Amino acid sequence: MTELIIFTDLDGTLLDKETYSWESARPALDRCRELGVPVVAVTSKTLEETRDMAAGIGLDERFVFENGGGIWLGADRGVLVLGRPHAELRAAFRRLTGFFPDLRGMTDMTVAEVAAFTGLLPAAAELARRRRFSEPFVIVSGGGVAGPAVAAARAPEIVAAAAEMGLQVVRGGRFYHLMAAGQSKGVAVRRLTVEMIPPGAPAPQTAGLGDSPNDFPLLTAVDFPFLVRLADGGVTPCQLPGVTVATRPGPAGWCEVVLALLARPGS
Repeated sequence: MTELIIFTDLDGTLLDKETYSWESARPALDRCRELGVPVVAVTSKTLEETRDMAAGIGLDERFVFENGGGIWLGADRGVLVLGRPHAELRAAFRRLTGFFPDLRGMTDMTVAEVAAFTGLLPAAAELARRRRFSEPFVIVSGGGVAGPAVAAARAPEIVAAAAEMGLQVVRGGRFYHLMAAGQSKGVAVRRLTVEMIPPGAPAPQTAGLGDSPNDFPLLTAVDFPFLVRLADGGVTPCQLPGVTVATRPGPAGWCEVVLALLARPGS
């Protein structure tokens, strides 16, 4: 088939948002392996989380982590740094909390709190806290995490304040993420695509799958962009041109669109 690389978000896309299962995507993953099509994780997860997850699922050993803050190029080449150090982001986050005391950073949470909020097992929650290039956070209201309406109303002020510090805030499935201005999944995917092309080989076609606003830069960086549905059957509002929306949520939707992509004429 035509050379193809599939870049995919994990939580809520390849993985079920609540159970983290990828079982529903197995037929498409098996077909990718049969055809030699690399499936590359592009995620907000940390290096350690993603390395374990990619190995367990059988994804390509290379991946984009922390929303494009870093690219893991494999054990022989290590990390390609694209973001700003976590220590700088933590200092900026502390300044933000001076203006917005209702913010709670992931690294301010205990392992038990992260596990309770995300549904991760404690060992996985510990890996999730090992940030290098981003600081995930939530907006707190009434003693708990703010609901979508409250968070959406508060977010523009927080985004603007971060921008004044030369940083950006993007929204993921569970957390907002404070990170370097210009950092994105799309920038990292373009860079990793170049890194994956063997010397003298033609540029491959690329596909990208996601479900949240922080995936939109990924979708703009590929030839075939796909949105999978949310767990409730809805779709994240997206005005990007050429995006195909799956009819099903999470890994079931992932399987649907990837099998259709692999079966297209000329593949």
